[in-house]
Amino acid sequence: MKKTQILIYLIILFFIIVGCSRKDNPISPESSITFTPTNTSTTPINSPTITYTPGVINGTLNLPASAEGKNYYIYLFDIFTGFSNADASVSGVCGSGNSVSYSIAGPPGSYYLVVFIDTDNNGVLLSPNAGDYVGVYGATWPNWPANANVTISEGSVLNCDIDLVTGFNNVMGTITLYPYVQTSNKFSYIFIDTDSDPSNSNSVVNGTVFILGGVQDIDYSLLVLVPGIYYLYAIVDMDDSGTFNSGDQRGYYGVCSPCSGYNPSPPPSPNAYITNLSNINNYGFNLGIIP
Repeated sequence: MKKTQILIYLIILFFIIVGCSRKDNPISPESSITFTPTNTSTTPINSPTITYTPGVINGTLNLPASAEGKNYYIYLFDIFTGFSNADASVSGVCGSGNSVSYSIAGPPGSYYLVVFIDTDNNGVLLSPNAGDYVGVYGATWPNWPANANVTISEGSVLNCDIDLVTGFNNVMGTITLYPYVQTSNKFSYIFIDTDSDPSNSNSVVNGTVFILGGVQDIDYSLLVLVPGIYYLYAIVDMDDSGTFNSGDQRGYYGVCSPCSGYNPSPPPSPNAYITNLSNINNYGFNLGIIP
């Protein structure tokens, strides 16, 4: 019996000692547990290729007269930055008669639909000139729709007939050479452009004037099919190199006018307002020698 009591006493004493030891050495709340991370990788999810079924526009071009054998050009665009930058385009050759059937496909969106027929076969960098047949869907040119009025949805089929008229020059003026340099048998290139760089595809229309000797003032005239606010500038190729470089003459509408001398910088923003195509927009400006 005595041995049993001693054993019980020792067991109780053991638990008392262990309990005190735990109270004297608690886990500090400031201590941290460190986990060793395992390197993992996530396989990226490839974005699906977005495809759509283009909408199709069919229609008839009604001409003022037969244009058999002449090329027609049709364009869809929402914001006009030159015919070469259209959202969709198609070209073809007119058959006999005063009407032409056409078809053009385009992505979903709202657009202007314009057309011209190169009646004189001069093919001036895919831009029309006076005498060509021109038209826009939803209005009779030179009138213009209030907004982009051709809405294409995926896979849609629309019918859009367009009445064409004979286009006329609605921008003209005089460029003056300062200082005057003999320019016999030279070419002056006039640009109406969405930017100030003649080397890209953003030109709205451009024209060429052959300069005879003894002329300081050069008259020009152009047809602008699409209304807008544009850069207007001209270059005379003095060395007949076919490129624009030092010694040629260049000038921008609205820059250093009517002063004489050369200013190499174009205006900070487009400044030729050609927004009413019915009016004759007259713009004169000066050219100077490129240093």
